[in-house]
Amino acid sequence: MTIEPKFYMIQMSANEISQYYKQLVLPSWEKYHVHMFEAITPETLYKYDQLKFDIIKSHNSFDRKFTDTEKAVWFSHFLLWKFCVKAKKPIVIIEHDMKLVKELPMHDFRETNGIGLGMTYYDKLKRNVNLPCGCYYLTPYLADILIKTIKKNPVRINPDGFIKKFLDTDIKNWCAEQVIDKSIGTTIVHNK
Repeated sequence: MTIEPKFYMIQMSANEISQYYKQLVLPSWEKYHVHMFEAITPETLYKYDQLKFDIIKSHNSFDRKFTDTEKAVWFSHFLLWKFCVKAKKPIVIIEHDMKLVKELPMHDFRETNGIGLGMTYYDKLKRNVNLPCGCYYLTPYLADILIKTIKKNPVRINPDGFIKKFLDTDIKNWCAEQVIDKSIGTTIVHNK
């Protein structure tokens, strides 16, 4: 049995940086019909209150509040999880700066409930590091577990750290790479 997920790219149509990256990476996804998902932004955050945020407790950001941008990222993923459950269909979630660099492991989609597909050159040694929220496959079953789990307690880590515990993050499945243009920057605001 072949699993045919729907593809959703989180992007901000009114943000030049988001649009720059989307236009840069979208051709790599041309084989798939990618639907655009309008990201939650700090300006639209007031509409959402399903998640409660505590002080962030990640390895790099101890004892500070989540920025509005970080909360907006959380809600963008959270709303797609809710959509996945409601639609009762698996989905692939792609952030606007993730370029497909090798074939998707579609054969693995029928064997698991979630796969981390994204990578970035993240650390000082230029090693590939999994970027779980950058691009991932998700079934309605796992989406429901993610929703129920995160609603139990206040949010204390970023979504990458949260979903990494639930996804198959084997390097053999990494097929999308984060594109970072240092002259352009990113849309995420940390520590502000």
